[in-house]
Amino acid sequence: MNDIKYNVMEDVIPKLTESEMVNVKGYAAGGKIGQYFIREPVKAVGKFLKDNIPPVFSKVAEIVPKIEGVKGKLSSIFNKDKNAWEVGTIYGDKKVKVKDKWVKNPNLKFDVIDSFKDQASANRFIKKQQKQASQTLGAPKLPEKTEGALYWKSRKAIEDAPFETAPKKNWLEYLISRNIGYKELGDTSLLVTKTGMGEDGKPIKIPEGGFLFGDDTGRISKNDFLKEFDEIVPKIKVHLLGNRNFFDGLQHLERTLVPVARKIKGKDYHDDIEGAKYYLDYPRADFDVGFEGFLRSVKDIIGFVRSKAKDTPSSRQAESRNIFEAEMVENAVKKINALFKDRYGVDDVVGTGIDQTKHPNLPFEVTKLGNNIADIFSKRGVQYKVRGQPQHEGDQVMAGGYNHNEIVFSFEPGKLRKGEKKYTPSHEFNLGKDAEGGFVHARISDRIDEAGRKILFVEEIQSDMHQGVHHGGKSYAPRKDRVTPKNTELEELVSLNKDSKKALKNIQKNLEKAQASETRGRTPEEITMRQDLIDDLNVSRDSYMKEIKEQDEIIKDLKKATGDEGNVTEGPFKNSKDYAKFVIKYLLKMARENGYDGVGVANAWIKTRKMSGQSGADFQGHFGFYGNWGLPDPSVPASFKEVILKDAMGEVARDSKARLSLTAIKEHAEGSRVDKPSQGRTWADVPVLLITKGKAKEPITEAVEQIDIGQSAYYKGGLVREVFKEVAPPLV
Repeated sequence: MNDIKYNVMEDVIPKLTESEMVNVKGYAAGGKIGQYFIREPVKAVGKFLKDNIPPVFSKVAEIVPKIEGVKGKLSSIFNKDKNAWEVGTIYGDKKVKVKDKWVKNPNLKFDVIDSFKDQASANRFIKKQQKQASQTLGAPKLPEKTEGALYWKSRKAIEDAPFETAPKKNWLEYLISRNIGYKELGDTSLLVTKTGMGEDGKPIKIPEGGFLFGDDTGRISKNDFLKEFDEIVPKIKVHLLGNRNFFDGLQHLERTLVPVARKIKGKDYHDDIEGAKYYLDYPRADFDVGFEGFLRSVKDIIGFVRSKAKDTPSSRQAESRNIFEAEMVENAVKKINALFKDRYGVDDVVGTGIDQTKHPNLPFEVTKLGNNIADIFSKRGVQYKVRGQPQHEGDQVMAGGYNHNEIVFSFEPGKLRKGEKKYTPSHEFNLGKDAEGGFVHARISDRIDEAGRKILFVEEIQSDMHQGVHHGGKSYAPRKDRVTPKNTELEELVSLNKDSKKALKNIQKNLEKAQASETRGRTPEEITMRQDLIDDLNVSRDSYMKEIKEQDEIIKDLKKATGDEGNVTEGPFKNSKDYAKFVIKYLLKMARENGYDGVGVANAWIKTRKMSGQSGADFQGHFGFYGNWGLPDPSVPASFKEVILKDAMGEVARDSKARLSLTAIKEHAEGSRVDKPSQGRTWADVPVLLITKGKAKEPITEAVEQIDIGQSAYYKGGLVREVFKEVAPPLV
């Protein structure tokens, strides 16, 4: 287990009072519901679909020049000539590491703003400028142009090399010195290795293939290397399936507002007094007793708009139902705004949500409803054109939430791996040939957490390809860029076997021709010669058949011994933690471009909510991957205390500068049933990576800047794990 330094977990939701704690119901796995937040300003029904989902990878060398000159960080540098501290905008790192030594960045750009006598004065100036910027910044400014979510760190290292040409051996040494790990070297086909044991008994990496393998003398220039890199690296594509539209948002909202049924003496009764459990989480002595009637009024308005969606011949398709009369929607907006204004004094709730700083005494149930309405009418969330409907919307998806999407990532091997067998995932996504090479997928939805933040929520991360090898008894097929002595022996034998079968085919053809030849009219000598030919061909045929049989057996044994009889194409990000990081980093890009406050992932309690017991491979697998994020639970096996997702999200937090924290998410009851144990709960201890902070939802500057330019696909370096700071104590 790597030592990991997580960003310190902060209180993301305020603690309840003692009187509130007494009356809290429906919590699962510990934690507390928060009570205040502010929604960033939004426009009613004012967002259009973007044409393209962000590309997975970008060529950093082509992106960085565009970023420089428009983005930079305030920093201070001591000027020896002027004996003063200068403050200015810095582009790039002050120092870079070359051959294990940190040297001044020769490409550093520094635009001076002012000078100071000492560093303390310079730092005070920087903090003042940053504070003024945050006060005027407001809602996060979204990037105008979509760049790739990730980049290969190796490509950037090649671009930044302090030399223009070198032998391949030196290039390899340089990349390793820049902390390019063997995982990335393997996935990019730069250097393919296997783990072996050195003479000292310690594990070592044994080269087996790749672009930088074998040639110690040939020199290659930086430009040529970059061209080769772009051809040998796998091409990774992303495919989005979803059903985002205004109709689905209204339907989701209306379902959370309907009266809820209770089971009394075996019969179902609709209880209008209780109202909607999604907003009425617990009774409060100081709560507005008329809130139930207020909910019904809002529900009637929402229901009328939804029911009046224009009917078309293909109305069963969500896209065709997303047609509304503009005047009707405007009237609904006016009515909803009037309700909130008259009862709670909130102006333009649909357009701007509820600012808690202006309405500090409103119960959280009211602010949650107001901001949920603003979110639906603004259509904030994933806003990309999709390939079609999600194929597994009902599988592994928690009740509540909306804007359900599926994301499928596929890869095409680079030129060194051309000709490898295509892999098709076991899940059907109706993507046709685009599903080939699919190595990981995720299911996501929109949710508002109990601190009032808009969360891009990950219901599931799964890799059919890699999980089939790790847990399904399958194995990876041989790679074309991997060359080993055993593989060479195997290739030679396969080639010889192919020639033998070809020769056997020719012998069989000649034998059949000789046997069919006429004997009438021939001399005794000719007949004898014909029979001798048949006998010789039979002998040759038997000999080749025996030889081919022996070759087949040896080939089978060699394939088994070398792992070359695998049936699964080896895609990138084989390790579970690596493909989890890959998916989460990409989703941070989506969250940033679509106005989310962060990315959350289901914990193990959510994933196992429908399971009856704590035994079995599925239960263990969920806890081993998603994990229990709260206080230690005696029911959780000791072997699951350290889980994959904790490491993955911790490393993503470090790389992206996003803030790793815990939150709570409400699961509303489907339909009108709340008597089922798995429905209507508030799930606490849900991990989330935040890109906004505070009541005003100010962007975390360092996070959004890093996400805008892209994150490295892999990162190598030693880390130190800090103790988690708990969000809130468990309920008693």
